[in-house]
Amino acid sequence: MTCRREPFFSRLDGIFPLYSYRLWYKNLLFAWKTEGERSLSPLFAAAVHKALCQMYGGGKVPCLVPVPPRPGKIRRKGWDQVDELCRLLTVMFGYRVERLLVRMSGAQQKKKSLRERHVLRGVYGPSARFTRMKRRDIIPQEVVLVDDLITSGATVCECADILKRGLVEKVRVLSLFIVD
Repeated sequence: MTCRREPFFSRLDGIFPLYSYRLWYKNLLFAWKTEGERSLSPLFAAAVHKALCQMYGGGKVPCLVPVPPRPGKIRRKGWDQVDELCRLLTVMFGYRVERLLVRMSGAQQKKKSLRERHVLRGVYGPSARFTRMKRRDIIPQEVVLVDDLITSGATVCECADILKRGLVEKVRVLSLFIVD
């Protein structure tokens, strides 16, 4: 919890977790993410849609930016849960999703210490699409970064840094779960 007392999250314009990562919620995420229980994806998409409607009061929601998976994950497992969630949000509810980030490192964050996570650099980078959008001066002013789980916050903070360096003014984070 010490990471929550430091100004680490000051780079973000808001963090909106839907559920606390404890009790049966841990089992739910494990079934979806690790055991590939894809039938949970529409349930999570509906929950995210409801949260976005509440966040923006039924008004226009900015584009969604998924946190990208490790290189090779989709090839190994056949799918990525955050990518599938964002695809469903597009198909079911009409949200605009922009893949503005890429993950360049295959190292798993959960195997790193809190200190190693907080000095995270170079794991993520701008996608080719983001670079093209920058050149054409069509960067969205606000985005909602979508992830499944926030543990230390290092991932979402690095992704927000990249987006803000790319001239995105506001980066809010919506995650399904947060470790508290």
